[in-house]
Amino acid sequence: MTDRLDDLSKRSEDSQFPESEQLDNLVTKALGVLASRRVPFASALSEHFTQALCDAVLSDDPAGSARVLASMREARVTVQEIIDHYIPNVARGLGRDWHENRRSFADVTIGSARLQGLLRDLSDEDCPDPIGNPNSPGVAVIVMEGEYHTLGAMVFSQQLRRAGASVRLIVGRREDEILDIVAQDQFDALVLSLSRVEVLASARKLVEKLRSATSLPAPVVVGGAVAEHETKLMKLTGADHVASDARDALFKCGLKTFQNGAKLRAIPR
Repeated sequence: MTDRLDDLSKRSEDSQFPESEQLDNLVTKALGVLASRRVPFASALSEHFTQALCDAVLSDDPAGSARVLASMREARVTVQEIIDHYIPNVARGLGRDWHENRRSFADVTIGSARLQGLLRDLSDEDCPDPIGNPNSPGVAVIVMEGEYHTLGAMVFSQQLRRAGASVRLIVGRREDEILDIVAQDQFDALVLSLSRVEVLASARKLVEKLRSATSLPAPVVVGGAVAEHETKLMKLTGADHVASDARDALFKCGLKTFQNGAKLRAIPR
């Protein structure tokens, strides 16, 4: 990925970016990124539940995932740990297995969809969105049209809610729809969740349009699988910040949240 960013960085000086690729290539590259981002688990207990959850989302037993989650709760695994660690780690495992020809594309697609379903079910229990609280900073998490990896954005959104932000997750909308939403709602921060370096050209164009969509533009943050290359990404996308986790994103945008939903702008935009 570093080599591709170096190449894109050189091209950016002439405003030349690669064109969009076909769906099969997009999915291949997205899963390839997942395969490369290994997050080891320290304990045998964690490995056991990770494998059990993976087996459950791939099985034909509709109650399998519920039984695994019940066992995890009995072992005092928290909902936050399931959302922040177990579900993403199982997703990475599915990506590695497909990338290394150990699982079929159909298996990975079904498993990923079920993981997203689990995440939605657990999210309300973890922390309901404080929407409607005027003291909660508003954050839009945007997954651009044509991006097919959304689980990371969902996890990021839930982390923001847990931190006290009111979040709107915008997935698969056309560019004009995204700009309309941003123009109508006064967000305190905008997060672009990107899984592939190939979308940086489109992201840069969107960032420019987001800045002009409102009279007081919110800071733009790039997150997702590409977030490990901070300096180059800020240059390539024109974003204000790059962040790999929710609290880092809020801090860099000058937003500090509290459990009661109050916000403090730590630094000016």
